Amino acid sequence: MKETRMYIKCDRCGKETSVGIEKSKIENGKTIETWEGLPDGWITTIDNKDLCPDCAERYRELQKKFFQK
Repeated sequence: MKETRMYIKCDRCGKETSVGIEKSKIENGKTIETWEGLPDGWITTIDNKDLCPDCAERYRELQKKFFQK
């Protein structure tokens, strides 16, 4: 069975995850697909970068340290 999936790759460490299509419908002759939500902790973008949960946490800690000084 074939399945259409969207792959998300962390721009920092390269860790990957994927999501499938939750539902699709046809309107005016065009197929409209709705994707499942990202797994818990996955951030879509921070400063135009896709980050996994580990890298997002490190990034936030780095920001905290930087702005506290």
